[in-house]
Amino acid sequence: MKHWLLSVIFLLTFSFFGKAQQRGGHQELRFLKEVFQAGKGLLKKNKAQQVAQWEENPKAVAAALTVLMGPFAAHRIYLGTSAKVPVFYTLTLGGGLGVLPIIDLMLILSAKDLSVYYNKDTIFLWSE
Repeated sequence: MKHWLLSVIFLLTFSFFGKAQQRGGHQELRFLKEVFQAGKGLLKKNKAQQVAQWEENPKAVAAALTVLMGPFAAHRIYLGTSAKVPVFYTLTLGGGLGVLPIIDLMLILSAKDLSVYYNKDTIFLWSE
């Protein structure tokens, strides 16, 4: 949601609240309550859409995990692998100080379909 829209809602809040207190009426307060409930619904909908975007794009998730936690094989765990791969990555700090995660990142970003890399139990992502 845009910051300017939140500012407008904030200003409307105080203007309606002040008018409602002056008149002693409750219609403005009901309207204000409806505005806030609608705003909450928009924020929840926007957050749900953002989560859905990550769920729909496994390549982005795998690439982000490679960049953030590549030496610990977080991307390989996400793609599905045996327990020996994360242990090897961790003990060798990513296969020689981070070489394997860099290669894995290039493979993930260049792949048209990540299903080739799902459930691979080999140490090297590119090997058969």
